Amino acid sequence: MEAAKTQEYRLSAGMFGGKRVLRINPAFLEYGQEGPEAGLYARVRKEDIADIRHSMSWVIWYRFYVGCTFKIEVKTKDGNLVRIRFAAYFAKKGAYQDMYDDIMDLIWDYYLNDIVAERLQRFAAVPDMEVGGLRLTEKGVYLPEREELVAWPDVAVKEYETYFAVYNQRNPEINKRIEIDEWESELLLEMLEALQQQYS
Repeated sequence: MEAAKTQEYRLSAGMFGGKRVLRINPAFLEYGQEGPEAGLYARVRKEDIADIRHSMSWVIWYRFYVGCTFKIEVKTKDGNLVRIRFAAYFAKKGAYQDMYDDIMDLIWDYYLNDIVAERLQRFAAVPDMEVGGLRLTEKGVYLPEREELVAWPDVAVKEYETYFAVYNQRNPEINKRIEIDEWESELLLEMLEALQQQYS
């Protein structure tokens, strides 16, 4: 029954690199080599996952976009990292971008949504928590540069391609830019959206 839910992806490690296998299951995530060294897998159980960050960057030769590199990093609660890297060049890059989107959708469905829900439950019990470099309280968000409280009705979030900004909508000069590929950034974004609805 567990195998039926497992999604398996064969990923190219680079233009001349071998294949890697990524398995995503509601209970675990596995990543390792295919071929003669098969069986050397890093396996992380769902309950051990603390956060996941990811990014995609273009490979440019001279002035031409020839491919993409994809990075996904899984941080465990004891501080270990599983680094998933793959690349696509030329005609395969569109298929790999679709695969990357599918992988991230599954990671959200299987792991990150539950991490966000658990943090929101902890926040409901004790409404004072630091996430992604910001301090969230029942009164609002403390932005670190000025240690200034932005009350929940004034908190605004604007998303861009590689980052998002948290700011005071009454005074946008009071803001914090957070890169999407930083640890806890996506957890923070989801929590801010949920807490804005709750407190507004």
